[in-house]
Amino acid sequence: MNIKALLLITSAIFISACSPYIVTANPNHSASKSDVKAEKIKNLFNEAHTTGVLVIQQGQTQQSYGNDLARASTEYVPASTFKMLNALIGLEHHKATTTEVFKWDGKKRLFPEWEKDMTLGDAMKASAISVYQDLARRIGLELMSKEVKRVGYGNADIGTQVDNFWLAGPLKITPQQEAQFAYKLANKTLPFSQKVQDEV
Repeated sequence: MNIKALLLITSAIFISACSPYIVTANPNHSASKSDVKAEKIKNLFNEAHTTGVLVIQQGQTQQSYGNDLARASTEYVPASTFKMLNALIGLEHHKATTTEVFKWDGKKRLFPEWEKDMTLGDAMKASAISVYQDLARRIGLELMSKEVKRVGYGNADIGTQVDNFWLAGPLKITPQQEAQFAYKLANKTLPFSQKVQDEV
């Protein structure tokens, strides 16, 4: 799985107010360059007739761009971005391997691309929810809850249903927190083995 590409996607979707990280402009760029970049990104959201925020984490510095900057510190369900932590927990606790093939059950899925056998890597690239729901059921509610709390992921509340808490709640995370999480994964500083972080 290409973590740099995933980091960029994750940052764009969900990228914390309660963090030690500095939220500021990059000191290596002049104010005018930063302003031009910020305006260009804001205009991209405007041209798409939508509101949003892009949060970029570089070291201990975060930058937010877009036309609704308040979203950066607003909690949302993590949705597909939770696949990263789901995979980390599953691999760390030997609930799956990177080469294991999850068999398609033959049921119609939301997208035709999901209607096939897949590894965790294939499923992450295709954002195939059913494979990661399968993995979550293997992990189980007790272990999943313990690990989400141990990592300090978002509000760390997974509720009582192990296979949809990241899609429907109660788990929530801010885009700023999500950017920090993805940055730590990219730099292999999360509380998981180096091998597992490499695999994800």
